Amino acid sequence: MSELTPETVREQIAELAAPLREQFHSVEQSLEAKLAEVAQLRALRTELLGALRVLDPSFRKPKATKNENGGMKSKQVAPATLQEMEAWLREHEEDFPEGFAASPLSRHLGFRWSQATASASLNILHDEGRLRLDHRGTGGGKFYKRVAG
Repeated sequence: MSELTPETVREQIAELAAPLREQFHSVEQSLEAKLAEVAQLRALRTELLGALRVLDPSFRKPKATKNENGGMKSKQVAPATLQEMEAWLREHEEDFPEGFAASPLSRHLGFRWSQATASASLNILHDEGRLRLDHRGTGGGKFYKRVAG
């Protein structure tokens, strides 16, 4: 068995790292090639878009489609949770003279849902006509009030 010296340890580490270095360089080269291809495609797209705007002024670049929620998936709330929360809001209406908003609701001691669930539930109850938007608070928070009935 050979003697362990700092030099032999360094050589062994270098031997172990050699395949990883090769893989790293291969990935780097592939990435650079793909980025160059993307840059060429973007330049070509810009030229084509300019030509199309000159030749066909009615042409508009197609916009990416998004769902109604700005591309974000809305939080789902179980119907049972909505019913429980609506009953809770009815019982605690006097605790919120300014109206119901997700942040103050989530800080109330008797409120057992998260702020995200409160916000999604208030939005759903509003969409269903069970709450009305009363006003927006500082910072844009939505304050709702129950609809009589």
